[in-house]
Amino acid sequence: MDREKDQGENNEAPQAKKKKMLVAWIAWVLFSIAMFALTGPSIIEAVKDSGILELMAEESEIQKDSGKRTVDACFVSYDGSFVLYSQKQKPLGGSVYHDCIESLLSGPDYTALSQGAVTFIAPKTSLIGLTFSNGVLYIDLSKEFLKSPDLEKAYRQIKLTATDFSRVKDVIILVEGSELPRKEDYPT
Repeated sequence: MDREKDQGENNEAPQAKKKKMLVAWIAWVLFSIAMFALTGPSIIEAVKDSGILELMAEESEIQKDSGKRTVDACFVSYDGSFVLYSQKQKPLGGSVYHDCIESLLSGPDYTALSQGAVTFIAPKTSLIGLTFSNGVLYIDLSKEFLKSPDLEKAYRQIKLTATDFSRVKDVIILVEGSELPRKEDYPT
């Protein structure tokens, strides 16, 4: 009889554990649903505001057959106007912004040259870093940029290339980590 009593208690213990686990699991599911209901809309809005979806769409522009993407870079035309020229660029950085600036620093390609495009950015200028945050594109260039034959036109080439992207509201140019002074006559 004691043996039957012990077996009855043993059967009840696993049943009680199962009930506790079920209650804990249901509580966890309800808590998760409540948290998603409270934070879900703000998370969705944050993802939309971050522009990551647009950036992912831009990344898909890479042409699979040639391994290059088409980017727009601003050069000075034979008549002195600033014109955006489409160029093929091998992806070098993590974003289309990076590749556009690399293309600009490389100078006009053959097609743009044949249309009279020139650059005022010093030839040995290199891109040290690039960051996009809150609508501002921070572009860090090597000190060779300061040797550009016409610094104002070089600055404007970079600014017009960068602001061709709808998400870029402002451009900050750094030279070796220090902000390039904004002169009154620089176009803003």
